[in-house]
Amino acid sequence: MQRIALTAEGQRGSWFDADRADLYKEDTRWDGRNHISVATGSQWHHEWLYRTAAGRYVLHSFSNYEGTTERYEAIGKTEAYNWLIANDHADAVPTDEIEAREVGAGNTPKRSVRISDELWSAAQEIARAEGRDASKLLVALLENYVSAHKEATQA
Repeated sequence: MQRIALTAEGQRGSWFDADRADLYKEDTRWDGRNHISVATGSQWHHEWLYRTAAGRYVLHSFSNYEGTTERYEAIGKTEAYNWLIANDHADAVPTDEIEAREVGAGNTPKRSVRISDELWSAAQEIARAEGRDASKLLVALLENYVSAHKEATQA
């Protein structure tokens, strides 16, 4: 048994057995020089997610910086499902949750698309100026492009 104590404020005194838990490691992307964590956006800071035998989710945050303290924090299912989907572990999300997300999104499943940090920053800046969500802005731009392309090819 590998007993791991939770370290987040208000959760101290709780623990889980890592040997009986499922471990999901963060996804990374190559930026040309380093592997960058999808979960944190950093080459130095990382996150892994555990699903305990009792069905709770524990986020393990750690860093490559010397002297940095690891953190184990129980998180809610919604946050855990978002983390799993973003880190290419959608198969670990219960089917009924995926179906609920699809219905909530107008019968369109959630997709993961990787874009450069530069493009994402630009989208966030534009969205902030317009009081919008950057992800929704990018989806709207893509919808407009596809619509214009369809019209151009049908003419």
